[in-house]
Amino acid sequence: DFFFSTAGRISCVEKAFSWIVLATGRNRLLGQDVGAQGTIIYSLKSNTKILSISDFKRKRIGLALVHSPSYFMGKQVLDKNGVNLFTDTDQLVFYGSNYADQLQDVLKENIDIGITSETFIFQKYPDQIPYLRFLNVLN
Repeated sequence: DFFFSTAGRISCVEKAFSWIVLATGRNRLLGQDVGAQGTIIYSLKSNTKILSISDFKRKRIGLALVHSPSYFMGKQVLDKNGVNLFTDTDQLVFYGSNYADQLQDVLKENIDIGITSETFIFQKYPDQIPYLRFLNVLN
């Protein structure tokens, strides 16, 4: 597991404190690994514009609360795939802590991609899971 340390850095619990976390936020969805620790990146399954992370450029992306783990994980993935939060602002939509609106906008195709906490959808909206594609960010 990871935590936020000073200056907004993400640090590994095991390395920082020399102990191992017994339970993590990593989940499995429909028998498959979600692909991210604590954060999921998802799109509407019927949205054929988004099939992998390499399809992010020039797509509308919903982001979480700026100080959340979902935001930081999402930012790292976006940076790695050529989307800059400062220069590509026209494709970003910030939802703060309103994950429900983000999910609804993905389902209505108002945005192409949502980045949120994995537990949000799994616990509060399990009925929507069959309609979503979860993108593997570890490849």
